[in-house]
Amino acid sequence: LCGGTHVASTAEIGLFKIISESGVAAGIRRIEAVAGAAVLGYLNERDAVVKTLGDRFKAQPGEIVDRVLALQDELKATGKALAAAQAGALEGAAAAGLEAPTLLAVTVLPSWPAERFAHELAIAEPIPTYANRLAALAASAGIGGCVCSPLEVAALRQAHPQPFVLVTPGIRPAGSATGDQARVMTPVQAIAAGASQLVIGRPISAAADPAGAFAACCLELR
Repeated sequence: LCGGTHVASTAEIGLFKIISESGVAAGIRRIEAVAGAAVLGYLNERDAVVKTLGDRFKAQPGEIVDRVLALQDELKATGKALAAAQAGALEGAAAAGLEAPTLLAVTVLPSWPAERFAHELAIAEPIPTYANRLAALAASAGIGGCVCSPLEVAALRQAHPQPFVLVTPGIRPAGSATGDQARVMTPVQAIAAGASQLVIGRPISAAADPAGAFAACCLELR
């Protein structure tokens, strides 16, 4: 006990907290503990963890375990659904004699600003972290790529090299209005970050000269 210090009873130690226990041999248990002022530090650290989880899940301490278990169940169900979709696409393509399609899973669209994302969807997790977790779930299910904001492309590309596809809406050519898109990049920036394909909508479709706007985008990428 206590790194080799022997005591007649735990009363001699005073305040202590066992932090781990394991078996090292038949009939022998290894116990690690903190004592004295270190116990208060340990409990304060645990309280901070509980508070962080409570803020993240918007839950009271007694609700956190249920929230975590529910999230685990949701992730498992989502992973199974993605895997089933991928298997169905492959089976259908094979039956029709067609090349297998690339399925895309949507992470967080660029129209969501961080504040509204957290408030309206009640998701305290930062968007980049959330998007990375969803992309990892899709990749583990065999999905061929993701739709994501250009702001998440660099991190997702580092985690998921080619041929994993990253399709990015929220592309705004230099000087164009952002409109309702909150997290945007120019075509050059998105391609440099690792985007596979760009979605450029209204800057082209709503332009007075759509063909000219498209040509300008292509010129920007040269």
